[in-house]
Amino acid sequence: MKGKTLVATAVFLLLLYLMLFFDPTGTAHPVVPDSYQAQFTSLKQQLKNNHHDNAMVKIKQLLAQGSLIGKPGNLWLLEQKASIEEKRLHFHSARESYYQALALKPKHKVRRDYQNRIIGLNNHINASQQERDLRSHYRDSRDSGIAKQLKNNITIAYIYLDDGRWSQWSGKARMQNHTNLKHVVNWYQQQASNYQITDLNFDIRYFYINSPKGLSRQWLLSKDFSRYADDMLAQQLGFASIKDFVTNLSQGRADSQVALVFHTNAEARSFARTCPAGKQYQSCQIEYAMLTKKIGPTNRIDTTTQTQSHEILHLFGAADLYNIQNAKDFAVTDIMNYYSADLKYASLDPITAWAIGWSKLPTTPFAVEDKITPKIAVK
Repeated sequence: MKGKTLVATAVFLLLLYLMLFFDPTGTAHPVVPDSYQAQFTSLKQQLKNNHHDNAMVKIKQLLAQGSLIGKPGNLWLLEQKASIEEKRLHFHSARESYYQALALKPKHKVRRDYQNRIIGLNNHINASQQERDLRSHYRDSRDSGIAKQLKNNITIAYIYLDDGRWSQWSGKARMQNHTNLKHVVNWYQQQASNYQITDLNFDIRYFYINSPKGLSRQWLLSKDFSRYADDMLAQQLGFASIKDFVTNLSQGRADSQVALVFHTNAEARSFARTCPAGKQYQSCQIEYAMLTKKIGPTNRIDTTTQTQSHEILHLFGAADLYNIQNAKDFAVTDIMNYYSADLKYASLDPITAWAIGWSKLPTTPFAVEDKITPKIAVK
């Protein structure tokens, strides 16, 4: 009987220990000065409830306190920061957080854990470099075509292409996409505020075109598409040409620009056909983004709004960063370089801000060209 009592007591104590000390979220905070206990407890609750955006703000505030929190507290904060950054797909930032933690000289076991996590993050980063060596320079595409700078009044002419087969648009899919575009323009305006750009207004005009000709990405990439688009605009929307369509939308206003976007509701690689920079190409009036992105339920990270934001930025002069050799560790959250877990976590860094007319040219680890040749930029 005594043995059973001892077992029962041990089980009770174990359960009590688990209730008091077991942390299923892996976020149990370390011993910190009494003056910070309440803030760490609040932070732990935010992490437990997956309120990661608010938690990140608090983490940065606490890290700014430095040595006042103590080494264990700072290590724990950097671990949580790295975890959130990894969830956002900001692997470079997470890696930097672990490097900062290593600089605090943790114990051997913890140091080995951080080093292994850095190796894993490097693997994630390297896995997305398939096209990194395609270019050595950044292309200067500023002030070219019909959409020159992302300023003032912007009309987005958004054209749904439906062939009844490869690309089919239901009313529900279009309404869902309208919500996507609201997120895109809100993100543009939020990013613009970082550069003191306040005169940025959007008017999204939606159009629907039925294509008797079957659509495919290969055909959309061909030069024949622009001629076919002219015919469809004339027959179904009453415009003589794409140029006439754009002129009508701009209403002759000098501060009004038009971004032309076609969207097929099918999954393929989107692209932008833009006008080259240079005086010899000033007459170029045919430039557009071609989105080949399926709108509907998905079990993976939905990159639709990031693809839309990326391709439309091409029309205003932004160049790709993901295919420049020395940009692997540069502008690592910029939407022209890497995907984030959500559009709200993506950034528009100074190099892209310069390209679309928002800021001065920053220092870059690569050359920036001042003359370019015709191109198609893809993402």
